[in-house]
Amino acid sequence: MSMNVVVRVRCLAAATFAALLIAGAAYADAAHEIVPGERIGPVRLGESLARAVASLGPYRSSALLTETPVRLREYRWYTNTSHGSDVSAAASGFAVTCLPDNRITQVSVRYLPAYATSKNLHTSGPRGARGSSLLNVTLTMGQPGTLTAGENGMRKMEYAGIQFWIDADTKIVARIDIF
Repeated sequence: MSMNVVVRVRCLAAATFAALLIAGAAYADAAHEIVPGERIGPVRLGESLARAVASLGPYRSSALLTETPVRLREYRWYTNTSHGSDVSAAASGFAVTCLPDNRITQVSVRYLPAYATSKNLHTSGPRGARGSSLLNVTLTMGQPGTLTAGENGMRKMEYAGIQFWIDADTKIVARIDIF
């Protein structure tokens, strides 16, 4: 082969590799993608609780979150649940928050690393699955619109349509909400 052909083949290989890297930036398949302000996997904002049940199966527990100004109830598909409104720190799975008419206003995943944003931000998970770090979230999303202390040793970073709950000790994402 001539030197020109070798150079062309190398350039074509480098361009193909770069295109694959760029295309590979969408880490989650559609069934597991977190889309801020829209959905997590098959569960979409604005849909009915019945649609979530059709996708995820029967919920395992529920709890009243607030009575005023609007009654909100959370339905949970967690692997470990406790009775009442207390949820085990080790619980993993989906949760949806619904209005009185059972329309979904928020979708959450806890410790489910298979669900990720298009930029591969995801929670930690069982068997040592490492989630995105506080630094990953900040570098990817920028400074949050709000940063607050959350429940059970968590810090909540809020952006347009999405919240990341960061474990204060490990600095790793434990929960992601879309609204």
